[in-house]
Amino acid sequence: MPTPIRELLADVDDSVLQELKNGFVRFQREHSKLTSALRGPLHRASHAFPFILRGFHVTQRAWLGGPGASHSEAGARRSVLLPHEVQQAAYQLAMRLNGRPIEDASARQRLADATATVHETRLALHRGRGNVDSDLRLSNGRAATYSSLSYCLGEDDENLLAGSALAAGAGNCDHNAAINTRRHAVRMEDGGQMMTVRDYEQTHLYALYQPPSSAGAEESTVVLDSWGDGPAVLLRDSHWAESYGTSTNVIERFDKRAAIDSLARTNAFRAEIEDPQTALHANARELETAFLANPAPGDIFSAMPVIAPDLAESTRRRLQEHSPRTLKALAADAARNAYGLEDAQANSPRTTKAILKEAKRLDALGRPPLSW
Repeated sequence: MPTPIRELLADVDDSVLQELKNGFVRFQREHSKLTSALRGPLHRASHAFPFILRGFHVTQRAWLGGPGASHSEAGARRSVLLPHEVQQAAYQLAMRLNGRPIEDASARQRLADATATVHETRLALHRGRGNVDSDLRLSNGRAATYSSLSYCLGEDDENLLAGSALAAGAGNCDHNAAINTRRHAVRMEDGGQMMTVRDYEQTHLYALYQPPSSAGAEESTVVLDSWGDGPAVLLRDSHWAESYGTSTNVIERFDKRAAIDSLARTNAFRAEIEDPQTALHANARELETAFLANPAPGDIFSAMPVIAPDLAESTRRRLQEHSPRTLKALAADAARNAYGLEDAQANSPRTTKAILKEAKRLDALGRPPLSW
């Protein structure tokens, strides 16, 4: 049973609640404009094809990875942290506790940007992961159905695979990796590279962002893995660090221009699937009906952390070595460094408590709830 909204917001700062209220008012205003302009075609599409994202999801699509997304989202002074940002701050706190602080401002910005991309992909694949036990349970198996549908629509082409997963709202690790590789294009630096990596030993795919002038440098390369649980992290600190380069190969590599082009192709294919006037849309509907009538999940895995398990365990030990006062100060520093949080909010007990809570469970972090 879903948790009542009153319980979910019980411990939230007043400033956060006000920001949520303001955001909802803005959403209602924009949604009203959008539905007025698109009432006819949107109504037809949403009733003709269950893939079409209704209500706030339509507006959400404009927020998630459209042209013009800011590279410096974390650079401005902030008053609150969102849950995925708390996870990134907790990771950076962990690295400080383990004697490997992330001191370079550019590196912190890249991690914040990559965490935003990962979060957006999780929101876009709102029906869940088709091969993870927890998502299959929460979706009553439908996460597998819609992930399988994506394979049928986008087989043998990574642009089509990513676009079909976005239309279906579900995907496995290969869907997630392909989407992250493209979605992060708008946040890349000139000279940076995005890669999709296949790990044969781990039977896994994920995305990597390699900053300019850092070829092969694990100290600066960032893992984007929205299939796994947790924020974007440096490759050296990830679950995949040990096998990288030994049982892996790069199946895609893009500079910024090529990544933007692939993102455009992905979005075009998604739009074709969602357009009720196309033959592809009709084919997708037929496949959807067949798969819903005959669900057949494939291999099933347990949820896996993005952060290396030994690092998570080491962090728990390090946390026990400090006094509550010191830990609060360290958590506040992490909030300021990771996201430029204003001093008053960085030192807020709610902020520091949230960061320390996540730092204690880096190998068991939460995800956005599934939606249908």
